[in-house]
Amino acid sequence: MGACTSTTTNTSTNTIDKTIYNCTNNNKNNKMNIIDNKISNSIQKLLNNIKTNNNIKLLAIDFDATLCQIHTYGRWNGTEATLAAHIRPVFISLLNEITSIDDSNQLHVAIVTFSGQSQLIRNVLKLVMTNQDRAKKIMIRGAKTREWKVPIPTDKDTCTDGKQPHIQSVLTEIYDTYGTKISKEQVILIDDDGRNIDYGSDYGYKAVLFPTL
Repeated sequence: MGACTSTTTNTSTNTIDKTIYNCTNNNKNNKMNIIDNKISNSIQKLLNNIKTNNNIKLLAIDFDATLCQIHTYGRWNGTEATLAAHIRPVFISLLNEITSIDDSNQLHVAIVTFSGQSQLIRNVLKLVMTNQDRAKKIMIRGAKTREWKVPIPTDKDTCTDGKQPHIQSVLTEIYDTYGTKISKEQVILIDDDGRNIDYGSDYGYKAVLFPTL
């Protein structure tokens, strides 16, 4: 892992809802449902903030144990429909609403994951999204492949830890496609792994820790 070359003192790391850790029900499915119920209001607040804050240009969401209730470990061998049933409804609503925002607002969404099953994730998104055109708007960065775009050449302070390479690749695609250069401060990362959150926050992203079981 490479070291980050840039830090910031203005970016705070948030937990969507710490109260879910007080859950004492031993049934895993019930716990996941409690998490979904607890975070609904927080996700809605996040959405409202994104919609009203013109300084937010990219929402990057982790897949396993964040967008998806379970962890596939990049080795899912079940059906796409079965996996689609595990996508959190609160995120489906979030993705549908954000991707319905007019393109002129230049608000982008990306799934950033260490899984190598990017096409599977793409197909699952097509199943859960209400509109295929909206699903196509979502960029996906899985395990690194030759198709990844390199960071923007003018961005000298790069970082190779956590989800930074994924996000930098997305930012380059946005730059190449729309001619828009998005700064670190205009990125929100949602992830269940505290290490990825710490890396992202230290680098300058707005980082939100998603609660895990």
